[in-house]
Amino acid sequence: MSDAPLPSDAPLRRAQRAMHADVNGTAVMMDIEAGHYYGLNAVGTHIWGLLAEPTTPAQIAADLPVHFEVEPEEAERATQTFLADLLTRGLIEPAGA
Repeated sequence: MSDAPLPSDAPLRRAQRAMHADVNGTAVMMDIEAGHYYGLNAVGTHIWGLLAEPTTPAQIAADLPVHFEVEPEEAERATQTFLADLLTRGLIEPAGA
């Protein structure tokens, strides 16, 4: 994975290969191509919900302090890390793809 941050203004969306379900308020995802399952915590579930529509990393980072007790700088760092991981795993993609 690259250490370069994702462009904050580049919209991302869920990849079609990522199936998901809500289990007691938590997102559980499956990569149907790789056969891997993932469980998300409350923040990850919230971000996954935002990615139902094309959303930029900047929009996600700005939204987190509204819903969770997190400082804006930490929200930005955590958003970058989480989205980079999802992108590397093929669970999200650029919205123009």
